[in-house]
Amino acid sequence: MAAIISPELAQECERAKQTNPQREIPVIITISDWARRAELEEKGLRVNHSFENISAVAGSLTYAEVDAVAQLDHVERIEFDGEVTIASA
Repeated sequence: MAAIISPELAQECERAKQTNPQREIPVIITISDWARRAELEEKGLRVNHSFENISAVAGSLTYAEVDAVAQLDHVERIEFDGEVTIASA
C-alpha cells in the first residue's frame, strides 16, 4: 500500500481483505486540491462529512477503493477513522 496510507488503515484493509472484502472502512482523507474532491467519489468514497477548513473529507471505502484513492495525485493522506485511545502510564 502507498506510503500515504496510515499504518492503522493498512491493518484494517488487510483484515477486511481476509474476512470481508466488501466491508466499508471509515476513513479521513486529506487532499491538496479542494476543487478535485469529486474525484474521490468517482473512486468510490461515500462521503459522510467535509472539513473545508482543513481540506479533508470523512467517509468510507472498501479496501480495494483505498488503494485506488491512494493513487490520486492530490491525495496527501488516508487515515483510519476509528476510535482513538491513549494508554496511561
